[in-house]
Amino acid sequence: MASQSTAPFPWIRLPLELKLMVLEELWQLGPTAGKNPFTRWSTVSMDWYGFFTARLWRTIKLRSDMPFDIKYFKAFTTYSKKVWVRKISLHVSLQEYTCQQCGHEESAETKADNDKIFSNSLLNLFNVLSTWPGQAKGPEADVMLELSASSPSDPMHHQTSFRDHKRQVIAQSPGHSRLNAKKRLLGQLLELRLGRSDLPEVTVIRALSISQKCLRSLSSYSLKSIFSKFPSLRDVNYQPWRGVDEEDQRQREHANASLFRYARRCPSLRTLTLWEAQSRRLHENTLYSKTSNNELTSEATITSFKMEALAISHAIDATSFLRCFHDAASKIWSLGISSRSTLKYLVLNCQTQGLAAIPAKVEQVLLTAAKAAFYMPCLQAMEVWAPGIHEGFFLRYEIIGGIGLLTVGATWTVRPRDSRVSIAWERAARRHSVARFEFDIKMINKDDLRVPTSILKFLKFGHNLRE
Repeated sequence: MASQSTAPFPWIRLPLELKLMVLEELWQLGPTAGKNPFTRWSTVSMDWYGFFTARLWRTIKLRSDMPFDIKYFKAFTTYSKKVWVRKISLHVSLQEYTCQQCGHEESAETKADNDKIFSNSLLNLFNVLSTWPGQAKGPEADVMLELSASSPSDPMHHQTSFRDHKRQVIAQSPGHSRLNAKKRLLGQLLELRLGRSDLPEVTVIRALSISQKCLRSLSSYSLKSIFSKFPSLRDVNYQPWRGVDEEDQRQREHANASLFRYARRCPSLRTLTLWEAQSRRLHENTLYSKTSNNELTSEATITSFKMEALAISHAIDATSFLRCFHDAASKIWSLGISSRSTLKYLVLNCQTQGLAAIPAKVEQVLLTAAKAAFYMPCLQAMEVWAPGIHEGFFLRYEIIGGIGLLTVGATWTVRPRDSRVSIAWERAARRHSVARFEFDIKMINKDDLRVPTSILKFLKFGHNLRE
């Protein structure tokens, strides 16, 4: 009987599927494999080099408080490495502040310094990226830019209760107030100030993300300046924080309205997500309620006609948007012009308050959504949701296999009695050329909704709303 060979099996003879399994397993083991394991493994063979180098360069993280980050990024990003990059993350580190300062608004000097840090950081990065050639078309070639800005002091003051802060600093810091502490944490809107310089055009960026991990939000002028330099931009995800008083919120809503204006001037843009972030500790608003802003609603409506996908959460009430859209589209229709809307996917939210107690309010949401959907000839899916603790609601209209399916879910029993609701949805479904229309109602267990955003897990497109 012949003895079994113990000679190593050559890597080159392994099937491709098995090679990938081995390399994927090593990638998962990397964080526990000692110092610089990927660098060592990259020297094993060309297969290993290509696999690990591509993964390592997929996401580039840069910090403004590390001066050599962008310099080395420029030096080491050769042409061969550029094709691997899919995400570039820049965090701008703003000025620090003490417990004695945290209960006071930013001074004019601090704001100017923060604006300067932010502006110079963006200029340095844009100068590097402007030398990159535009990538080939297709999702596999998209490059995302993620921007964030905060003070190194923010985490300490964000995690300590305002009551504790007051005990610590009231003796040393006269004038310390809870409202000012909130304002200090969220900061003033960052303004791009470049003097005689200007941001260069960057053609390689296809997606822009500014998430709520960034406690600081951008001014109207900053949004305009950044948008105008991305001629290939297709996707935007912006999550600014809500203001903590009326004047603060007014400035932020003006910037958000500007976001929609600049978005529709960007011919390549197809997807826009706006999530107005807030926290129970900062805003003391478990219902996510707010006063409607007509300017913001109007700008969002106009911009929606040019988008393929639009998601707006907490910034605009769903019924206000849908009513405004219906009014605008019906006027166009009355002039004998077919609706110009290119919307395929739409996600909005409304307030839960009153929906459970007043059935007519739910019917009004359903009816308003149906009337707007009729004027969206390209629509594939629409979701409207309402957040709450132990209380929530959603409606979802989607076209699946030639069927128009409307699903309504709530923590209470929903029974639309107004015949206009079903008539309006059937009319919208016919506009979308579906073979038939179906209506389904689902009960949601209130114990599944422990935080206001728990309702998102019942949405098909909830994972796209925020990062």
